[in-house]
Amino acid sequence: MTINTICVCGAGTMGSGIAQTAAQAGFYTILYDLNETVLTKAKISIEKNLNSLVEKGKISGADKEKTIQRIQFSNDLHTCLADVFIEAIIEKTEAKSALFNQLAELNHSECIFASNTSSLSITAIARLVKNPERVIGMHFFNPAPLMKLVEIVNTTYTANSITQTACKLATEMGKIPVICKDSPGFIVNRVARPYYIESLRLVEEEKTGFVQTDVLLEATGFKMGPFKLMDLIGNDINYAVSCSVYEQLNNPERLKPSYIQEQKVKEGKLGKKSGQGYYDYHSPADKLKIKHHLQTSQPINLSTRILITGGTGFLGAYIIRALIEKGYAVRAIRRSNKLPAFIPKEIFDKVEWVEGDVLDVVSLEDAMEGIDTVIHSAAIVSFSKKDRKRMYQVNIEGTANVVNMALEKDIKRFVHISSIAAVGRKGDGGHVNEEKKWEESKVNTHYAKSKYRSELEVWRGISEGLNAVILNPSTILGYGDWNTGSSAIFKNVYKEFKWYTSGLNGFVDVEDVAAAAVLLMESDISEQRFIINGDHWPFRKLMDTMAENFNKRKPVKEASPFLLNIAWRAEKLISFFTGKKPLLTKESAKVAVSKTYFENEKFLRAFPQFTFTPLEKTIGQACTKYMAQL
Repeated sequence: MTINTICVCGAGTMGSGIAQTAAQAGFYTILYDLNETVLTKAKISIEKNLNSLVEKGKISGADKEKTIQRIQFSNDLHTCLADVFIEAIIEKTEAKSALFNQLAELNHSECIFASNTSSLSITAIARLVKNPERVIGMHFFNPAPLMKLVEIVNTTYTANSITQTACKLATEMGKIPVICKDSPGFIVNRVARPYYIESLRLVEEEKTGFVQTDVLLEATGFKMGPFKLMDLIGNDINYAVSCSVYEQLNNPERLKPSYIQEQKVKEGKLGKKSGQGYYDYHSPADKLKIKHHLQTSQPINLSTRILITGGTGFLGAYIIRALIEKGYAVRAIRRSNKLPAFIPKEIFDKVEWVEGDVLDVVSLEDAMEGIDTVIHSAAIVSFSKKDRKRMYQVNIEGTANVVNMALEKDIKRFVHISSIAAVGRKGDGGHVNEEKKWEESKVNTHYAKSKYRSELEVWRGISEGLNAVILNPSTILGYGDWNTGSSAIFKNVYKEFKWYTSGLNGFVDVEDVAAAAVLLMESDISEQRFIINGDHWPFRKLMDTMAENFNKRKPVKEASPFLLNIAWRAEKLISFFTGKKPLLTKESAKVAVSKTYFENEKFLRAFPQFTFTPLEKTIGQACTKYMAQL
């Protein structure tokens, strides 16, 4: 039988890939799909793939044009006149059989009907077709233009001539055909189930994380780790195959599909095609998260058991969420049973919580048992004189305790969350980077001094052999508890605070800092500090943007240095009589009028694919969430 025309039904990822392969092999190709939008996306994808091949010198520009000219994109079934039909539509037996019957009515009696299904029974599909002897399985692998293997799946109905023609066609398309009998999962998917299922089981049992699993298996010679591969295939497809094979083999416990993947499908986290799966494939503004590591030669620190101090704090809670979402096993220290409401409960349910305190050495020793990585984010942030003694104690003595215990327990990786305050400010509008030396200055607050001295404890630990890296984030913004810390700015603006200051400061999204902490934890970077800063905004612009998102009146009165000096003294007096913490202190007044530019180039050079979230987006999303909680 001579094959001139191939019709591929279904213009999704697999269908468009098969159509491109057929056209490149010289066949006139029809790509059919009812959905015009899907067809348009397929055309764009094919042209993009071909352009990439031209750029790499794999094909010429003329070859590209000829390939495109061979493809007809159609949403009209009556135009589907061909010698071979390869379906890649929805994974439902009845739908596939019905399509073949419709096509049989329109085409000649010798045409071949091939299914690209990865899990359904070819026999069951053929049984419902008028000419079952013309039905065969041609299972291509994703991405179809690159993957060489094609499983040729015979049924008890399939004619020998059809099998021979299918093998010849696969060869002419540049593939390696392998003939197999129709059985659950055929060959590759049957063999691959344990690769996926056991990897998922390890994560379910908290024996490891999905990142480590991928890295280790790739290091042993696998081209792609199981989680990376599931994201590429599509978690919906991979999960459906797992369920199909499991059911067709009478539910063996060893092949039971994982609830982790089921949850991914329910959440719409299907992998690359949806933008998020086990990894995040969103725009740079959404971080690309772990993707950077998988595309560079920089080795990943194989952390398996991570301890977080300060896990119930604003930043610490977001770091926990980032780690849990990546499959890490997390232990966290807390002083009470109260957990932040701004992080979903299901995240915290996956954390191993231990009672403790950074000032309690015994509890630290217990908390670090069996741990290989520590992220130290516990600290007190305050500009109030009442908090000063405890702040120095927690920030300096507490850090010294954590460092000492990390050395004693031979912790393999240590990430210290410091602050931009520890680098120091320049009140005159100057620029600050990681090379700036600490200088005693009136601009420095007691909080800054406590963070500088706590950082010295980490440097001391490094000199004693601790594998550590330091983050210096600027003022952190996002959705948190708006009664405390930097989140209180949102509450003041919501209450239509009238005053603004002339100062300028660095700000950064809390999720960006959490992502940066995890990136640095996974890297091999050591004995360095990194400023984590998103952008520089005047305080007035910051408060105006918050007011606009809250639909509240903007601040209208500028608080000059003179007025601020009066204001903080008045607040001090009110605090004395009421016992409430002052809204403004002498130290916060200093920060409010200072102007310092914090440079983030060092971090971006280390992680060139990382992009900080625009502050407009950070503020907009946070304001929406704050209003929703009212």
